[in-house]
Amino acid sequence: MAIIMLISMSLLMLKALHHHQNNILQMLESERSYWLFFEQAESAFSWGKYQLWFMTKEKMPHGLVCNR
Repeated sequence: MAIIMLISMSLLMLKALHHHQNNILQMLESERSYWLFFEQAESAFSWGKYQLWFMTKEKMPHGLVCNR
């Protein structure tokens, strides 16, 4: 009877550990995606800072057009 209890407790602990590891992996994947999107946005911003932008109303409704 003690062996069955020991095996049951071990199984519950392994299941809890597996659940915890899955949560951590999801969190890490979410953080990795965040940093990927952040770096892409930062790169686009850096590119856009050094472009020549013209104010025009007939080409775009927002009024800014890049010359490239």
